[in-house]
Amino acid sequence: MKYIIQLLFFCILVTSCSGDQQLSKTLTKVESLLNIAPDSALHLLQNIPHTSLSSRKTAARYGLLLARATDKSVQSLLPCDSLLQIALLHYKKDTPQRATALIYQGRLEIEMNQSESALAHLQEALAILQAFPEEKELKRLVTSPLGDLYFDLCHYDEAYAVYKELYDVCETDVDKSMALNNISLYHCIVGDHPMANSVQKNALKYAYQANDSNMMATSEYHASIEYYQWGKRDSALYHAKNAIVVNNNEKSAPRYYHFLGDIYMANGEIDSAMYYLSKDYISNTPQDKMATLYRQSEVEKIKENYKESLLYLEEYLDIVESLYGKERNTEMQKLITQYNTKIHIREGQVRAEKEKMFLIFSFVLCTIALMLYFRHRINEKKKQEYIYQQNLKMAQEKEASLQRTINDHRHFIAVLQKDNSDLKLSYEEQIKEIQEREDTIVSLNKEKLALCTWLFAQSKIAKKINNLASQSFDNKATVKVLSHLELAELKKTIFDIYADFIAIQKSEYPKLTDEDLLYLALCEVGYDTQTIAHCFGFTNTHPINQRKFRLKERMTKT
Repeated sequence: MKYIIQLLFFCILVTSCSGDQQLSKTLTKVESLLNIAPDSALHLLQNIPHTSLSSRKTAARYGLLLARATDKSVQSLLPCDSLLQIALLHYKKDTPQRATALIYQGRLEIEMNQSESALAHLQEALAILQAFPEEKELKRLVTSPLGDLYFDLCHYDEAYAVYKELYDVCETDVDKSMALNNISLYHCIVGDHPMANSVQKNALKYAYQANDSNMMATSEYHASIEYYQWGKRDSALYHAKNAIVVNNNEKSAPRYYHFLGDIYMANGEIDSAMYYLSKDYISNTPQDKMATLYRQSEVEKIKENYKESLLYLEEYLDIVESLYGKERNTEMQKLITQYNTKIHIREGQVRAEKEKMFLIFSFVLCTIALMLYFRHRINEKKKQEYIYQQNLKMAQEKEASLQRTINDHRHFIAVLQKDNSDLKLSYEEQIKEIQEREDTIVSLNKEKLALCTWLFAQSKIAKKINNLASQSFDNKATVKVLSHLELAELKKTIFDIYADFIAIQKSEYPKLTDEDLLYLALCEVGYDTQTIAHCFGFTNTHPINQRKFRLKERMTKT
């Protein structure tokens, strides 16, 4: 009854866990798609209902995967806010998982303009990763935004140290170029122009080696900024134009046109400045448009076109007002997204609690039904046992009667044979009895060897040998054999289990070595020649065939 109840409980657990197993398979598939098809991974994650995230562990794993897929798909991390909070609560120890949660929480807070909390989370993530030098990708993910944060907060020395750490873990030319751009900007800020120029040249070199148009444009843009700050406007103009030529990213183009317009404006070339500022105005973001409109207003003021300047200023103010309203809508959208995520997770937890209560109730009902059923079975067995006891008593009485009759016959035989009490069995009877006993001994020895073989089959080394015997021999280079330590373990196990068999062989054939005795015992187990060769550390049977020949000689010469 105990075993059946345990089996029933196990079946209920398996039924309740089937949904979790399916979700786990989906999350494992997402992990395999993250680096090769992040968009597909994100699509799979978005199709998973939040109500299935019944446990904190599952929700934490889902949250990290959603943040990674969202980041790799270059989308906003706002939908991951609540799930990242759950991951931070779940992963409390200093592990790569906690570092990942801290990194994406920090990047999300940067997106939400929460610099202080972002800085704290990224610093903690970097401190954790110091104990995991193999996690280079995570270190790149944390050092890049952390260095930018330090730079934006004017902590240039701290930013420089973090950028150096970023460069140390860079593996591709694109990553190296990005890190060197930031390092060069630091040297430019602190006034070390020769070092800034040298580092920026290396950044350009890596960008062109990678043949990445976006990084080439970025490096050219950085070089242009640095030359502009040093007062070398011709060089700045050259690199700014190069950035526009090599760039093929429409989102980045506005800032290049914007800066080129600034250079022309600083050089007093008003028409050229207006030309590039107008191109900038066509495709850039509202924030960039604001800066462009302000500069166009300044240009028109220089040209004494005050009416045009005023029009640009009015358009500038319109964008400011729309951005303020959009910012308020964005904050509301953030709150709504967080609320919806929490509601979905809470619904999943409530559903899981209901399922848990239903399973417990079902288990209790099944247990009561089983108890009633087994109680009936017990009563039936007691009734059958009573009948059996009565029959047994009658049989015992009959057996006692028969035994008394046997005793009477024995007494009569004893009387008849009292004169021949010392007579021995005849020679034929003795031979027959000896033969029977020898047959019994042989049978018992076979049974004993079978028991030894069964005992050996239960050992770990036997299971290892069975795995070797089942491997494919198509490619001999991949064939595995027992190591020296495993061979020693095999020898000790065989000599312990087959001690009597080995002692008999050794007494009959004293010239046999331990390896010969081990070979004979393995043959007794029933292994073929190929498997025995693997046991002795050989990939082919040639050494075993030689051992057979030597063994035959030793056993015939004794």
